[in-house]
Amino acid sequence: MGLVQQASPRKKRSHFQPAAGPEKAFGQALRELRTRKGTSQEQLALSAGFDRTYVSLIERGISSPTIRTICRLSEILEIKPSLVARRMEAILAGGTGRGTPAETPSGGAENTPAKRMKP
Repeated sequence: MGLVQQASPRKKRSHFQPAAGPEKAFGQALRELRTRKGTSQEQLALSAGFDRTYVSLIERGISSPTIRTICRLSEILEIKPSLVARRMEAILAGGTGRGTPAETPSGGAENTPAKRMKP
């Protein structure tokens, strides 16, 4: 008597999409900086050695990246990780922060060498 095992139907995993908060703000900041560079999610993920869906999960606020991941994505985008963090803070504060030199990936104090202080 052979009983045939039926595979139990798998429940579809639904991702929790946060309406607001640091995960969502970080994702928005990363998306803004990535699109300003003209890089697709797929290009960024492949260049960083991640699955192509991972960047999407971060940008939607579903996945929280590690510091190592933030540094790797920033390196690929040729920006400092602190730029992403500052943009996230501006989003959380309710401001756009756009157009200020320190928050644009192509200019401002963030991308210039620090001036040496004279003794």
